[in-house]
Amino acid sequence: MRRALLRIMPLLLVLTSLSAGYLYCDGSTEVKPPPPVDIIATGGAGLTSYDKFGMLFMNPAAFALYNDLLVSVLRAGISANYDLYNYYSIFNALSQNGMNFSALSPTQWQELINANAELGVEGPIALGFLWQGIGVLFYNDFQTTLQTIQEAGFPYFNYDSYADFVCLAGFGFKIPVPVFLGKFSEVYAGVNVKYINRLEYSNPRMSLLEAYDTAISIAVFQNGFLWGQAIGSDAGLMLKSEDLALGLVMRDWFGTQFSWREYAANGQQIISPTNLVPTYWAPELDVGSSYTVKSVLPKYLLGDVTFYFDLDDILNFTQDFFLKVRLGAELSVFSFLKLRAGFYEGYPTAGFGLVFPLITINAAYFTEELGELPGSEPQQNYELEIDIIL
Repeated sequence: MRRALLRIMPLLLVLTSLSAGYLYCDGSTEVKPPPPVDIIATGGAGLTSYDKFGMLFMNPAAFALYNDLLVSVLRAGISANYDLYNYYSIFNALSQNGMNFSALSPTQWQELINANAELGVEGPIALGFLWQGIGVLFYNDFQTTLQTIQEAGFPYFNYDSYADFVCLAGFGFKIPVPVFLGKFSEVYAGVNVKYINRLEYSNPRMSLLEAYDTAISIAVFQNGFLWGQAIGSDAGLMLKSEDLALGLVMRDWFGTQFSWREYAANGQQIISPTNLVPTYWAPELDVGSSYTVKSVLPKYLLGDVTFYFDLDDILNFTQDFFLKVRLGAELSVFSFLKLRAGFYEGYPTAGFGLVFPLITINAAYFTEELGELPGSEPQQNYELEIDIIL
């Protein structure tokens, strides 16, 4: 199998992650990128999704599935939520009325109080190769969020933006099956090492005027930025039979700690930075499974149906159980259409994949829980990704 992945993205969208903000680093758990689009549509369950490219980012055992050469060239993807449009309409109304807050309607004020905007971009970097169970991938992604915080009087805003540039190297292999594993005819294991460079811009308490200035100051480094590096590693296992698969992943097993440096607006490093406490991705243990029903109807009408179920970070007993659940299903239709649905963090997901000889399109809708309990701060997101496969 020889494939090249080409994903094209508008450069302007990348610049939204370079908006102004001031530096803040509190030593807490660093934000992790969401699952790939083809995984999130099935509820984020992907530890055993052996037919999806996105499994490479979920379970290192996936590297063992690639014996033929695969070359990754470029990728393009975008995610956003509806609140982004609400912010745009409100800021547009303010700009047309000389920043007169009385110009906002009661409906716009209510939208402003409840808005949590998100914009993410994947790519355009995705260089690398996979062959004989060994792979090296260079990729990047961007994420910008603007969250409204309610308080007496005017609301304030929590702005956070990061840009990741990652080198992921992995190795996977097939393990000879002992007799006691019974029906599981294939066992795969793998490990990866990831070197992460993260640029970060944060402001946890902006006024409405500051939020407006940030929205119109794309790519203006007014107060500098943080640059952090981290080295992490995941280890994974997958047991597979003809219709059933089980997965186990120890993610960030030795702890992935980000060490930060502060830079001024002109790119010069600040020698005596303040508030630069290391942040981290804590180790977590994930388990998953999938079950496939072969050929529901004739092949070119309805094909296989696969059900997925994962549990995320099962040893973290401080998190609500429903935020750990990843549940989904995928149905093949007419041999080129993949219909996907599921539940992610207690909320429904949906999506599709269009798989043609030269191009693949993945789309997904999902809700992310920003609070500590299901239903406290839901944020609805939409994602689209395009792959050109040669």
